[in-house]
Amino acid sequence: MTILNFKCVKCNNEFDFNAGKISNFVNKRFIMENEPTCPLCGNTEEANIIVSEKNDSKIQELLNKEARKKAIRKYRPGELMSYVAIFGGGEIFRIEFKNESYKVADYYCVAPNCDCKEIILHSFLANSNLDEPIRRLAYNYDLDKLTECENISEQDAQEIIKILKISDKEIFLKRHMALKKELRHCLHNKFFKNKKSSRKIGRNEQCPCGSGKKYKKCCLNKKEQ
Repeated sequence: MTILNFKCVKCNNEFDFNAGKISNFVNKRFIMENEPTCPLCGNTEEANIIVSEKNDSKIQELLNKEARKKAIRKYRPGELMSYVAIFGGGEIFRIEFKNESYKVADYYCVAPNCDCKEIILHSFLANSNLDEPIRRLAYNYDLDKLTECENISEQDAQEIIKILKISDKEIFLKRHMALKKELRHCLHNKFFKNKKSSRKIGRNEQCPCGSGKKYKKCCLNKKEQ
């Protein structure tokens, strides 16, 4: 059940309505399980019933959940995962650089058994969508070293890294660890839950999810709960 506030353009009435499940935007409109109906005039015309701005935070939360599910569903081993895809659009970096406003998305390796510290940063103009970055760079936050630049000079890339780290010098490490922790059990279930193993994992063996804990203290414990 999803209660949203709507406004009927015909009679100027605002009302709450159970929209049911909301899946996403299509042509700048929401896909709603239930068709909103104005209780005052009975209007059901889609063009004349609009979603009130009062719902902005609730709708953003719903869309963040949908984006998270989609990102996890599409993930394949060896790919990088965007921090924003899991924790929501409000977590994207926003910076001022050379008198322009930009959004910067950070991508990390989330493979449980991988220890790499290299990340990919994509920058976009602030008023654009996130389909195609205008600049791309690879950076090892452990060594503080740029490893690749695309459509940007090394000097400018270093400046962007510096801007992103102004508030917290360990920002990339913290986001990387938070992302791996958040996804550890999701990815374990995705790739191990429905796969038959050639042998049974012992309770005292290291958990295959990569946590470093014994199986009985990690995923087996969650399975039995």
